[in-house]
Amino acid sequence: MKRYLKNKSFLTGAILAFIMLGMLVVSLFWLPYDPEEMYLAPKLSLPSISHLMGTDQFGRDVMSRIMKGIQVSFGIGVVVVATGGLVGTLLGACSGYFGGYSNQIKAHDKQCNHNRWHGNVPWCHKKRLLGI
Repeated sequence: MKRYLKNKSFLTGAILAFIMLGMLVVSLFWLPYDPEEMYLAPKLSLPSISHLMGTDQFGRDVMSRIMKGIQVSFGIGVVVVATGGLVGTLLGACSGYFGGYSNQIKAHDKQCNHNRWHGNVPWCHKKRLLGI
């Protein structure tokens, strides 16, 4: 743990992550303003006591919009990680249970003669990567 606390990049990332998690928890119970409602008077105002991060060109509170955005981003992240974990677990379980051909599909591409899966990726999928 001491090694991580000496690393400035780690500390910066950890502090930002904790700030975002704190804003997420707070935003679940309280938002200073409605993030979608437009106000005519305070367009492009600088940060103040009433708007801690200022307002945008439509008069919407920037802090409220960031807090709502953190909710959406965190929700999408949870769904993506859960889906990836579920699919990976199911594929691994099927491959381990059935073995044989399903294990070969997972571990080896027919077009290549390499022994390791990570060796197949750069050589067997060149056309797919170029297509992306």
